[in-house]
Amino acid sequence: MAVKNTVLVAHHDSATRELFREALDKEVFDTVTTEKGTEARELFETLGDRLDALVLDSHLPDVDPYELLAEFRKGASDAEIIVVVNQGNDDASSRALEAGAFDFLAQPFSKLAAQQMVRNAVERRRCRRLTADLSSTKRSLEVELTAKSFQIDQVRELVNFSRLVNEHLRLDAILDITFERLPELVNAETFSLFLYEPSRNEFHLAITNRPNLDPREPIIVKEENSPIMKRAIETHQVLFIDDVLKSGLLPDEQARTAKSRHYKKKHSVCLPLKVEDRPIGVLNLNDFRSEEQIQDYINIAVLAAAFLAPVISNARLYEQVEETANRDGLTQLYNRAFFDRNLGENFRRAARYGRPLSLLFLDIDHFKQLNDTHGHQAGDMVLRRVAGRLIDNSRKGIDVAARYGGEEMVLIGPETPADGIRIVAERIRQDIEAMRVKFRNETGEKTLSVTVSIGTATYLPGVSDYPNERALTEAADSAMYQAKHSGRNRCSHHIG
Repeated sequence: MAVKNTVLVAHHDSATRELFREALDKEVFDTVTTEKGTEARELFETLGDRLDALVLDSHLPDVDPYELLAEFRKGASDAEIIVVVNQGNDDASSRALEAGAFDFLAQPFSKLAAQQMVRNAVERRRCRRLTADLSSTKRSLEVELTAKSFQIDQVRELVNFSRLVNEHLRLDAILDITFERLPELVNAETFSLFLYEPSRNEFHLAITNRPNLDPREPIIVKEENSPIMKRAIETHQVLFIDDVLKSGLLPDEQARTAKSRHYKKKHSVCLPLKVEDRPIGVLNLNDFRSEEQIQDYINIAVLAAAFLAPVISNARLYEQVEETANRDGLTQLYNRAFFDRNLGENFRRAARYGRPLSLLFLDIDHFKQLNDTHGHQAGDMVLRRVAGRLIDNSRKGIDVAARYGGEEMVLIGPETPADGIRIVAERIRQDIEAMRVKFRNETGEKTLSVTVSIGTATYLPGVSDYPNERALTEAADSAMYQAKHSGRNRCSHHIG
């Protein structure tokens, strides 16, 4: 029988406690409820490591919920904590996040929203625990290395490399360390690392130090266009290539001249990256500096690849889990906690390089009235449709669209000047105004028209100097309310 996820719900309102009991599948969740903070404290200690998530009321009658939250965060349990606040209470939600809560739920909310929030919290806890598996892998690798007859300095460098990559769960950090350390470790001047996408039979360039390849540009190689890399992942063998110029190792080999490849030496090595028998990618090593000890360095490279593969695999899994945990369950936009972190990172980057950063706030007009008239099911559908329009009008991989709370959504626009965000805002407003939302309830099929009020603000060092990201947020939020007070269904830009 599968182990259930344990969730503790501490809320003064019996209807809210019942909502969580109904929302969480009894086959998957073991839901414990209480109306008192003192009892929640006892249950928290009793459940201990078995507790996956805690839903905490911000209006508990017998204790200060924020003191209780701080107390829980200092305890031994690593359960994720979700705080329930009243709609529009930004101070309560901010206090909750600052005190270490995973996220917050603004009442009223649907069963679906409650279910998705708890699922995200449980997934977030699970991904943190992946680090234990990495430590075990590192220890087993160190035991294996001591049995080898390689020189002590080679072993020391390999252990140091494994320690460094083991400190990170994010793929970009692991690739950065590989870029800096691998060439010296394996005595090869140049290398390239491709990740394998089995669903598309493709190799995607993840990182390289070859001067004629730019890893920022997407380089995708079909299996049939690189027989060497294909054979490496199919046979799980290290392949030594006598003449790399004739191998078809990298994309468009036949279309490029030997000179354009910039190879200093003809031979090359292609190593498969695999976890058990599952291919992760390939590592190509070129231009070995020492001909005499090349086999020793290939052996080191084999061990480095054997360790790098599970680390990369776990990092990609962590990215998937973290992506799920960072999403709002209803709209699939990023959640408020992710927005706060991302805005801070983008603000600091904009300040460092003197680049523009724009922020867009969007609020659905008369949303409470829509909910009261047509029900939460219609309201949820409107939220999803508006979120879809926001995503459609954002730049994939650059902009960040998030749900700020309730019916408010936000868009972070790095490298976007004031004129640019104004154009985007008006395009979003017109797109949503032209949208029609169809739904069915007990009275039949209905069609709704929706409008939004949008506020924008732009940070540009030396021109519009907001002191921090909070000031930029307040400016965009203020512009949005100015749009509402001016008649709704319009855009307003804050002049910094």
